[in-house]
Amino acid sequence: MTGQLPEGFGELGPLLDRWALPTEKARNERRHKSTMEEIGEFYETVLPKMEKIAAHLDQFDIGTLDEKEQNLLNLSCMLIEIAPCIELYGQVRVPNSFEIERYNIHGTGF
Repeated sequence: MTGQLPEGFGELGPLLDRWALPTEKARNERRHKSTMEEIGEFYETVLPKMEKIAAHLDQFDIGTLDEKEQNLLNLSCMLIEIAPCIELYGQVRVPNSFEIERYNIHGTGF
């Protein structure tokens, strides 16, 4: 999957295989399988580019994204998934929440 991003976002290519996941369930599972160091590195790489990413994706209807734009959106969704771990909790798991094994996310979309 590496390299499947719109022009101007190639530096994010190495993140695709691990982090550009298409569903909330897959992103949640990746977060729980990752260390704080791993999600911290992802966060520090993607967050400074979010304004540019949002401006690029704003040009498209969400239902008409091609593979490159969809990969960029998936990276953005992953950042949203892990941001609270970095900004609020300081850990991968949400404090005082259900164990991940009890949390069942249905559906295939966002």
